[in-house]
This record gives sequence, C-alpha cells and structure tokens, in this order.
Amino acid sequence: MGKYDQYVFPIPKPKMKNSLGNCEFELLTYDRESDPNCVFRMEVVQMDTEGAGSGFGSPMMDPNTGEVRGQWPHAHCVDEIYMFVGTNPDDVWDLGGTLEIWLGEGEDAEKFLIDTPTAIHIPAGLVHMPWVIRELHRNFLMIAMPMSPLLNDSYVAVNNLPPSIEEPEWCKDFEKIMK
Repeated sequence: MGKYDQYVFPIPKPKMKNSLGNCEFELLTYDRESDPNCVFRMEVVQMDTEGAGSGFGSPMMDPNTGEVRGQWPHAHCVDEIYMFVGTNPDDVWDLGGTLEIWLGEGEDAEKFLIDTPTAIHIPAGLVHMPWVIRELHRNFLMIAMPMSPLLNDSYVAVNNLPPSIEEPEWCKDFEKIMK
C-alpha cells in the first residue's frame, strides 16, 4: 500500500457495450459505483461514427443494470460540464469533426456547431441535448462531468424538443421498450 493509493482509481471495464445513436461504445465511468468515496461523476466516450449522438431518443444500455433507457433532452439538479477533445497527436486543436449540440428547451433552444475542442458548462436546470456528430474525420472524446457522484436526478423534456428535431420513429414504442 502506497501513501497516495487513496487518490488513484482504475476505471472498471464495463459489463456490456452501450448504444448511442447508430454506434456502439464502451463507456468509461468513474462514480460511486466504482468508488464509494468519490465526490463527482465522469464519463468518457470515444466517438467514432458519423451520425452518432445522444439526446433524441437514442437507446442506451445502463452498464450497471443492463436496463435499456432513452436519452432525451433533459436537465439535472446539479451543474454539468461537457468536454469535446480531439485525438490528433499532431494538432491538439483538431477536434476531429463537427458536432451539433442544443441548449435550451423547445422554441427557446439554441443550436451550437462545435468543430474545435470545447467545454460546455450546463448549469443546473438547463435543458440540454440532443447532440449529433455531423462530420467526422478522426475519433474524438466526449467527456461528461456532472458535479455529483451519481447521475440519477434528471428530468426529461421529451414533449418540448428543439425546433427541427423530429422524434425518431422507434420512439413511438418507447413505453414498450422501457418495460
């Protein structure tokens, strides 16, 4: 046992792959599930598929419970930070593509196009999502950091989607999928 072991936590391998839009990924998660003493949650996803994204009814598999759940525009009771970071070792400013992300609810929602490394502060109560990769020329990382050790406090804004965002066809059977 080292003096500083209490500060280093290997991230456990997920029990299963998740689905996000039209791709599968492994979610690297640090939270109270992996460390009972943690004070924040962090998720890291390597994005590698054009058209993938989250927040428009894309099905997600909870790696801890195996439950399928929808990922809709939603808000939390704690602040959250999103970071989008490129993987180009020769150019740290190359995100690797362009993604679209929405902040706000319904007609008040605003679309942002991100094509450089970007951090987004999402204050508690701000509806956010969807986000989708519009163009991809290199994998990039999406890091989500809610200021809470567990993320189980969100409320869904499914009935008030941003302008021009259509509910996917499969979502019409969402209640059946959730059972």
